[in-house]
Amino acid sequence: MLVVNMMELQGYVFQIVSGIEGAEIVGYRAPTSFWHCGIISLQDCLAFFHSLYYRKSQSCLRGRLDSLLKEKEEELQLRGLPCICQYLVLDSVCLTKLPQVLLNLDFLRRISISNCSDLVSFPEATLPSHLRSIDIYSCDALKCLPDTWIDCTSLECLSVNTCESLMYLTRKQLFPNLKKLVIRWCKDLKTLMQEEDNSLGSATSSFSKSELPATLEHIHIEFCDNLAYLSSGGNNLPNALKYLCLRGCEKLESVAERFHDNTCFKEICIQSCIKLQLLPEDMEKLNHLERISIIYCPSLVSFPRGGLPFTNLIILEIDFCEKLVELPDNMHQLSNLQRIEISNCSSLVSFPEGGFPSTKLTELKISKCEELEALPNNMHQLNHLQKIKILDCKKLKGLPNRMQNLTSLRYLRIWKCGGMESFPEDGFPINLTSLCIIDTPKICERLFQWGLHKLSSLKKLCMKGCPDVVSFPPQQMGILLPTSLIILDIIEFPDLKRLSSVIQSLNSLEELNLENCPKLKSFPEKGLPLSLLKLRSYRCPLLKQNCEKHGGRYWPMIAYIPEMDMNYSFPSFETVNTLLEVDIEELSNTCCGIQLVWGLARQCNYLIKHSRLKTNIFGEVNGMYSYSEITLLHYLTGDKQFPMKQPHVFDRSTADGVWKLC
Repeated sequence: MLVVNMMELQGYVFQIVSGIEGAEIVGYRAPTSFWHCGIISLQDCLAFFHSLYYRKSQSCLRGRLDSLLKEKEEELQLRGLPCICQYLVLDSVCLTKLPQVLLNLDFLRRISISNCSDLVSFPEATLPSHLRSIDIYSCDALKCLPDTWIDCTSLECLSVNTCESLMYLTRKQLFPNLKKLVIRWCKDLKTLMQEEDNSLGSATSSFSKSELPATLEHIHIEFCDNLAYLSSGGNNLPNALKYLCLRGCEKLESVAERFHDNTCFKEICIQSCIKLQLLPEDMEKLNHLERISIIYCPSLVSFPRGGLPFTNLIILEIDFCEKLVELPDNMHQLSNLQRIEISNCSSLVSFPEGGFPSTKLTELKISKCEELEALPNNMHQLNHLQKIKILDCKKLKGLPNRMQNLTSLRYLRIWKCGGMESFPEDGFPINLTSLCIIDTPKICERLFQWGLHKLSSLKKLCMKGCPDVVSFPPQQMGILLPTSLIILDIIEFPDLKRLSSVIQSLNSLEELNLENCPKLKSFPEKGLPLSLLKLRSYRCPLLKQNCEKHGGRYWPMIAYIPEMDMNYSFPSFETVNTLLEVDIEELSNTCCGIQLVWGLARQCNYLIKHSRLKTNIFGEVNGMYSYSEITLLHYLTGDKQFPMKQPHVFDRSTADGVWKLC
């Protein structure tokens, strides 16, 4: 990219450099000062540069630039030179109407217009014959696109962002060959198409009876508060549609009446559409659908009568659907389903009688379903299940029997299920590698009785909130721990006084985290495992005193550990990661000020680096934040109110701020 600032150029001369594909011209007042001053010719720009950027200019487009561009394009053609310039960017240009000649530049393939706050309209002229993409961003005075544009058969992509006065896109039809439509933050947008209502004798705002373009493959609409319908003409979506994302459309009541011959559908994402009550009928016919995400649709009561498509569906996410009473009856038939996430569905009492599909399901997450009392009866048949998370289901009574049959299960996490008392008769699958039991004391007790040492492949064990335990593991029960353990987290054992000698025999243990155990003061007499690489404690005051470098009782036996902190000022990185799901509020009570922000910032950085944030942090949103990730970002950006009432989505500037903080 070649950047030229005309305010700084004082007679310097430069030449075209091989490999430069774009020229950015900023801060100039008249086109002739650039093209005719001997620095570089306009022919050179059109012949050598793929992109031209005009920004922060005051009068260039009111001068001779439009005619110059057309004139020089024709001159190149007469000289037999190619015109490869295809991308025109107008940024922060002061104009109320786009010059007509700019729309007649046949060489253009893409036009981007941004931050033109005074731009009210476009000329009633057809678009360049080869134009494929238009991006319009932050043109607050713009109300609609001209009718003549809809005749452009080459346009495939239209993106409109942050145009607050935009009421509709066009009066009658959208572009006939449009493939991708993206609209964001247009708060006054009421409909995509408007036409005259002749029955009322005047031009009034009525939702178009025209269909969306049959070629449309991608619809992405976000935060258009007044949008109530996509199309009222036939209430069907385009047959070619592959991707549908609707977010933050608070007045949207219906997506469509039914799915009709939509055989290309790959993904449906609907989030924060608070008035949406029903999904289109015939959803079970979407045989190519791979992902369904329904998040924060509190008015949604049920799924369509025919259920879900059972051919290719891979991911099902349902979150914050407070009135959802039941799940589709045909869930057990979804033969390709690999991941199920059901969270914050407070009216959900039970699962369908057929249970979950057993063919390929690898991941199951059930979170904050407050009325849920039991898991599906066929849990023991989920032979491919690798990960289970059961979080904050207070009425859930227990885990199903025959869990030993889940031979593929590697990760099990149970969090704040205080009503859970029933433990599987045959215990847990012995192939588990990670086990977290958090604030579920009865299961902790049953687990000790069953025998933790049976989990011979376990590498990480985290236990939190176990009262009445004086020694870990309890000596009176003769309990052993798996010798395969690498990471051990012991958190909030209020009565814990000592670590038993069993700890010393863990020859593979590399990391030991002890947190909020106020009575803990003793290590095993023979010390800790020689394999230990990290030792951290937080809010263990008596132990801290015994481990002080100068005069501490246990200092000689722990001095060999490479990474050690017995005065940790905030919960360990690993523990923040463990507790993060929905426990930010609790963390806020245990830390203060910059310590909390720093601890959470480290975790946010971890999430970003490991792609756990389901979005590109610098731009295009490709999915949804999980509840914990939203809460984390929400806290980092300064709003410390808990609990959050609904999921928040952050704009680019907020995300950039979070990134810098990390």
